Amino acid sequence: MKNSLFITLYLLLISNIVFSQNPESKVNYALEKEIANFSQAGDLVKNPLNFFFVTDLKKNQIIKIKINGTHVKSIGGFGNGNYSFTEPVDIFESALNVYVCDRDNGRIVVYDKDLNFLWEFSGENYGEYFRFPISCSVDGFGNLYILDDENKRILKFTSRGEFLLGFGGFDHKDFNLKNPKKILTNEQNIYVLDENQIFIFDQFGNGKRKISLKSDFENFSVSGNKIFLCGGKKVSVINPDENFSESEIELFGYDFESGIKQTIAEKEIFYVLTENELLGFKTEKAD
Repeated sequence: MKNSLFITLYLLLISNIVFSQNPESKVNYALEKEIANFSQAGDLVKNPLNFFFVTDLKKNQIIKIKINGTHVKSIGGFGNGNYSFTEPVDIFESALNVYVCDRDNGRIVVYDKDLNFLWEFSGENYGEYFRFPISCSVDGFGNLYILDDENKRILKFTSRGEFLLGFGGFDHKDFNLKNPKKILTNEQNIYVLDENQIFIFDQFGNGKRKISLKSDFENFSVSGNKIFLCGGKKVSVINPDENFSESEIELFGYDFESGIKQTIAEKEIFYVLTENELLGFKTEKAD
């Protein structure tokens, strides 16, 4: 009797361990709050001071809001001046600055945290030509990475605008980009979303790995060692296991009439940007 009880308890313990480590287990989120509304949101970032920066493609604006949705400042309007844009498709924030990919004006426009203009960065001014920047990122050394939509490649510059290298182009063998959409960096890697794959490069442009995705996505974010993907009405996470397995995230309590544009995962809350609204979800349960 004691042996059978011991075996039963042992099997229950093992099954719980296996279950808790199963990369396919889902984390579900329930709607907690509706934060802000937009005309046609494109991208989203959040800084350590708990301010959001959102691109509005219809108004050609960059909007700064507090974590509770209170409007702080807006800049933009159609044009090519220091405070105007023509399709600001992507936004990135570093420790000091905010970088905006002003696609149709062929430039990266840089602002401080209060959205005061600092400088602009274009292919015509900095020696290595690019025309349609669709995404950018800055690493811990201040190097700027630009995703060039016209030539389907990545360009790396120093913080002073000196060209360092280009990679991911047609001559990059197994790691040539075909339809890139987003670039992000962390301490070790450069991540690029390209059709239904994530390409991972090192800081020198060497291809390290490709992660195949279950479907096409439009955007992604990196939180810790996890990659969060979104597109249409779907959100998934790439888990940091040996196979980089993909799990779908379920969002409850909101009827998604428009597509999901970006997500930000934090410990207590999961932020979701749709075309018209910024939402906050909280963890509901783990299956």
